[in-house]
Amino acid sequence: MIGQPIELLKQSLIIFLHSLIQGSKYQIIGFGSSYKYYNEMPLDYIKENVENSIKLIEKIKADLGGTNIYNPLNDILNKNYDNINIPKYIFLLTDGAIENKEKVLDLILLNRKNFIVHSLGIGYYFDKELIRKSAEYG
Repeated sequence: MIGQPIELLKQSLIIFLHSLIQGSKYQIIGFGSSYKYYNEMPLDYIKENVENSIKLIEKIKADLGGTNIYNPLNDILNKNYDNINIPKYIFLLTDGAIENKEKVLDLILLNRKNFIVHSLGIGYYFDKELIRKSAEYG
């Protein structure tokens, strides 16, 4: 994800942050060949956290390699978020196609009682079926 797609992703993340409601918590995780938690634990949706997150988002670079959705998604879905008693949503933003699409979709389907997945394809080369089915399954 380089050039226009990463800029669209950053703009989208900022819009998502501004659209959260009071009482929300959020976590930002970047992924490519590897993945990175930009905040280890979910943050409370308060002005200071959002301002700091926006500064962080503006500095994000597309430096995590190719598109691997399964590993970070599996990690998120297997974390213990039981102490957070609010609905849990994943907003999956990607510009790529992946080789293990069915494995990713099965993971989403298996965990849809605990997490609702919303998917957004960015740019021209994302896998439209992955986006459509991940949203449908999630």
